[in-house]
Amino acid sequence: MPAVPWQNGAGTTRALRSDVAAGWRVSVAAVPGPAPWSPMSGTRRWSCVVAGNGLALVVDGRAVAAPRGVVVSHPGDVPVHGTPVAGPVANLNLVLERGRASGRMRVRTVTGRLEWDPDVVALWVLAGSLSGEAPDGPAGPGRVLLPDGAGAVATAGTCTVVEVAVVEVAVVEVAVAVPRPAEETDVRTGGRR
Repeated sequence: MPAVPWQNGAGTTRALRSDVAAGWRVSVAAVPGPAPWSPMSGTRRWSCVVAGNGLALVVDGRAVAAPRGVVVSHPGDVPVHGTPVAGPVANLNLVLERGRASGRMRVRTVTGRLEWDPDVVALWVLAGSLSGEAPDGPAGPGRVLLPDGAGAVATAGTCTVVEVAVVEVAVVEVAVAVPRPAEETDVRTGGRR
């Protein structure tokens, strides 16, 4: 997917995977310099610097260090400002609309075999590599896998990945019968009043 400018024009983002109907998106943003994040009302955001030295964030007025490989989460409607530490960064993002989907982003280090559950929608290789069993061959740092369901792949030694998972919230429509006004009954006599 091509990179597109942020809503506020301060950086670019490239969508990796999304489901608009279910209310979620996974993307990677290029953050070349200090910039405010675009507000996204009604969402929850997770991010992890996957290339570069990290970000110095100010989230809703509070300083937050976000070095490479550390996951940060916050509501999408709070003010956020990020400053790359010692050069540009790439920031992996998960955005979920509240009430429509839930999810997680976590960093995992494994040796020998990387396994994932059916809710995983993206795996970003931070360090090490996946073996030739990976789709399209060996996968080193910076490579992203977009699995469709549970799976596993061998690692070439120790491998660190950022795992992104989404669980769509089931919307259940319930028909509610509205009762008609009942006639009052005198419970003592069983008769109507």
